[in-house]
Amino acid sequence: MGLEIDKHISSDFRTLTVTQKAKRGIIQPYLKTKNGIREVDLCPSLAAMLKEYVGLRTSGLLFCTSTGAQLLQANTLQDSLHPILDEIKHVKGDFNIFRRFRITHLEKSDCPEALKHFWSGHAPAHVSERYVKLLNDRAYRLDWAERWELGLCFQLANLAYWIWYEKLRKLFETMVDERGFEPPASSLRTVGKIS
Repeated sequence: MGLEIDKHISSDFRTLTVTQKAKRGIIQPYLKTKNGIREVDLCPSLAAMLKEYVGLRTSGLLFCTSTGAQLLQANTLQDSLHPILDEIKHVKGDFNIFRRFRITHLEKSDCPEALKHFWSGHAPAHVSERYVKLLNDRAYRLDWAERWELGLCFQLANLAYWIWYEKLRKLFETMVDERGFEPPASSLRTVGKIS
């Protein structure tokens, strides 16, 4: 992921601006399609988690090694995400599962279609979406992000999310140091199962 703290995260941590990607150790200042350039608004609880994760860092990649280099997707999948998915008995996937999860829950909500397209980076479904100026209104979008959070939390509670969250938090604490850096991959392989 090519998010840089000082360039792509709003000062209140509520909005991420997606304009570039990181691939195989190289920052690419473009995305797959022009519609991929977007702002993604976060609900207050996710913004608080993001702020805590960033900590005192003011620049550099959001997700990086202790030297500031990009985390390689293959290593992160193998050393972090896949063990977590195994532990919670979830089907393995790559990082797109988070985007698909968000889009799925947006589709279940009463969120306006134009806003769903805006957040997901999809092309407008209808020509009239180009004329919807509400998407430039950040307060409007943040209001919908908060509404979405309430529905999302209800859905996740039904899936015992809060139990998983606590286990994931404990596992992440063993995988990431206080500066937000991931230790060398070799030390991650020795981390025990979630208790």
